[in-house]
Amino acid sequence: MRKTTKAAMSSIIYLAATMMSPALGAKDQVAAKVTDVCKEKKYLQQLAGRLTAEISKQEGDLSSLETDLRLWKLAAVKQDKRQWRLYTALFFKATSLHLEQAQKVKNTRTKIGHALQLTERHVGAINAIQELARTKVTERASKHGTNVATKINIALERTTGGAQLCKPLGEHENIDDDKPTPDFNFLDTIQLTATSMMHKLMPDDTLTLTGNAGCSGGQTNVAFSAAINGCTYASGQAIETTASAKENIDSGTTVKVFKTDKQMQECATQSSDSGGDTAFLSELGKAICEALIAGAETVETLSDANGNKLSADDLIPNAVRNCGAAFSNIDKPSDSTSNKEFVNYLKTRYRDTTKVFKQTFGTNAGTTHVALRQADKTDNKPINQTTTPEQQAAVLSNSKWERIKNEVESEKENTVTASAVDFKTT
Repeated sequence: MRKTTKAAMSSIIYLAATMMSPALGAKDQVAAKVTDVCKEKKYLQQLAGRLTAEISKQEGDLSSLETDLRLWKLAAVKQDKRQWRLYTALFFKATSLHLEQAQKVKNTRTKIGHALQLTERHVGAINAIQELARTKVTERASKHGTNVATKINIALERTTGGAQLCKPLGEHENIDDDKPTPDFNFLDTIQLTATSMMHKLMPDDTLTLTGNAGCSGGQTNVAFSAAINGCTYASGQAIETTASAKENIDSGTTVKVFKTDKQMQECATQSSDSGGDTAFLSELGKAICEALIAGAETVETLSDANGNKLSADDLIPNAVRNCGAAFSNIDKPSDSTSNKEFVNYLKTRYRDTTKVFKQTFGTNAGTTHVALRQADKTDNKPINQTTTPEQQAAVLSNSKWERIKNEVESEKENTVTASAVDFKTT
């Protein structure tokens, strides 16, 4: 069985912290405090962290199931008939479960990937407007001039030193210090700024000219001070430029995510007549909703398996029954009433507790040596060191040959009759 990695444990801790459920009807109070693009950016970055952790956990759980599947497939080749039935049944169960859960993870990956793509696009637009806001208009060193007696051409350019749009929030800074982690599970609406509205957030630039009138033409490509000296220019001052942030920069559009009182169950109905940037924000809201719902799905594994659970599973008893001629007279293998002894047999063989099951069918099975025949050489390696597809194929093909050879020699499997089962020796 796969050990929990440090990264996986971090994801589990992150998810546990973010998915604590407030009271019924609660709203995400952090989303309500998103009032500028700096907070928008922080919120969406935290959301992306949540979604990334969720798909990482699902993929980790699926990987754990894949590891168990390969382990039991290889372990079965080394066992006697009694143990072979148990491992083969586990392999069948893991295979069936993997097919179901892989589709679930694929769906989650698609939905979260779409949400992350749209989120990254919006955060990218915020980054761009933040960088642009850090510039300001200033006088160029040259390119000024006059063309008629009453006009002067003033050459301008942008330089650094502009005003910030808002206070950036660092990695360890929060939108709401009283609640560092948003309640994404209760995100009904949030205010986000449409790309077409972001230019309105730019700081105001001001140019100040002192003492000019009565300009004469004929001067081109000169410094501003030289051009203005051809006019009635008393002060000799250069242009003054200032950039000042707007007092109110909240140009947010209400974006709907979950349907009220149906959080983590149903997405809000988006406007059907939206277009342009509004349509993008509607798509983003829907994508976030679908990603959060998909990310909350649990990937079923066999990490908590034990004899009690496996004996009650329809597939396991049936597979064990079908894999042994000694059990062929059992009609309803999972019926604990009519087949009490068989069910108890499974409980005992698969162990009473998850801890002992993992030790027996996980740790111990992983250290079992198997014959690995490649080219003209046969090696014996522990299963947990037989990792490549080529090695696994070499083990399975060699085992198949050994099994066929033994069956041909002894024909024991063909002589077993469906007599009463001795569960103490079977």
